[in-house]
Amino acid sequence: MGRSFLSDLRNIQLRTPAGLYTGNRLGYDVDLARIRRVVERIIRGFYFAEFCEPLGLNNGVKVILNEDLQNEPKDFLEELNQTILLPLASMDTKVIGDNIFIYRYHIVKENPIFSVWGLSFYSHVPFLCFTGSDSVCVETKKKSDEIE
Repeated sequence: MGRSFLSDLRNIQLRTPAGLYTGNRLGYDVDLARIRRVVERIIRGFYFAEFCEPLGLNNGVKVILNEDLQNEPKDFLEELNQTILLPLASMDTKVIGDNIFIYRYHIVKENPIFSVWGLSFYSHVPFLCFTGSDSVCVETKKKSDEIE
């Protein structure tokens, strides 16, 4: 925290998805592992706030960013949209601040350890999160860590 945000700024090369150079721009590196840990703690806190019990350390949180889905096949993304995102969008919205933070969730009633959460910061930074048994979440975390 001792470093200034401005000290992390640097020139970065912009490229199209096809790899064509489009110029330089001011930017900074984002520590995605750190962001995932912060979002995991947010989910654990909201889980406790919503259900009055902790998720538990033996249960995991899988955090998915848009970047994680960029290379997924179109049929996978369509299934994700139909089975997870659209039903989640129909859940009640919880708003904190003046639309600064929005979240929705759905819990599996038969096994409340399993849930899905949609978070949005400033209406532009979305996260999709799943809670479940640690063995399921750890395996998917290993795969997403390989991507980073």
